[in-house]
Amino acid sequence: MVSLVDKDFLKLEKRFMILSVLMISLFLSLNSYAQDRRRDLDYYSKLTKKVVNNTSLDRFGRKGKTVGSCYWNEQWRKADILLVTDSILIGDVESRIDIRRNELEVKYKGEIKVIPSFRINALQFIGDTGVYTTEGALKVREKGFYSILVQGKNTLLCGAELEIIKANYNIALGVGNKHDTMIKKDKFFIYCQEDSLIHLETSKGKLRKQFKETPIVSSYLKKNKINPRNKKELIQFVNFLNKNNVSIN
Repeated sequence: MVSLVDKDFLKLEKRFMILSVLMISLFLSLNSYAQDRRRDLDYYSKLTKKVVNNTSLDRFGRKGKTVGSCYWNEQWRKADILLVTDSILIGDVESRIDIRRNELEVKYKGEIKVIPSFRINALQFIGDTGVYTTEGALKVREKGFYSILVQGKNTLLCGAELEIIKANYNIALGVGNKHDTMIKKDKFFIYCQEDSLIHLETSKGKLRKQFKETPIVSSYLKKNKINPRNKKELIQFVNFLNKNNVSIN
């Protein structure tokens, strides 16, 4: 067990309860609440892959050719990590999400270790109100981290993917990009029940067609001109579904 002062213990226990309640409300099954939820990083080192010593783009063989970031957020931030195994909470760990590899990088004793997404039940960066979950908690096939935007009968999730924009530099004109560029793109899902994850279409017309079998949904999308690329409008849409007890699965 980690040796912590009393005030740190209380803060960590409080954050664990918040994370646990959020995941329970998502209809995820957590194990019984044992008093000892805090563990040193040594405890779960066996769950991680080999230490990653270099986190630059040369991990992908693209150094010097590709610019951009493969992370959800490039900055290291302290986070609370709720593992799938025994619902163990590891607190105050400097972390960042690697989108390309579906892993959480964590700093430990001057090195960088990684935890595969499927090992993680929930993740919350300290100071944020939002929570991330993964395929390990949702029990779905699509790997990765998902930011929980709306909770309820229909839960709105935001995932991420990387897109490579090819270099288009024109020597004669001296314009364009000399290197391939890696950019992060949001992708949105509605989680209805265990094993049910609906990937939302990315255009207004395709989104309406996706739900044409449910008139109340199709009508709402058309009337309110919901843009499936707009996070605020999708939150509005899913809140409407939950308020009216509409099931789309």
